[in-house]
Amino acid sequence: KPVKEIIVKSLDIITITVPPALPAAMTAGIVYAQRRLRKVGIFSISPQRINICGQLNLVCFDK
Repeated sequence: KPVKEIIVKSLDIITITVPPALPAAMTAGIVYAQRRLRKVGIFSISPQRINICGQLNLVCFDK
């Protein structure tokens, strides 16, 4: 198959598997999570890391 056809089909697969609304849905989820955390006194300086922190079992601080 020509390279151009393979590239076009690859881009089609990527477009189909990653919905266009995913970034908006992720942003809305992060904003919602940030509001819930703020209500219990937890403030985040990097909202994008809220999803990562949901998987943590242990946090160590060193001063």
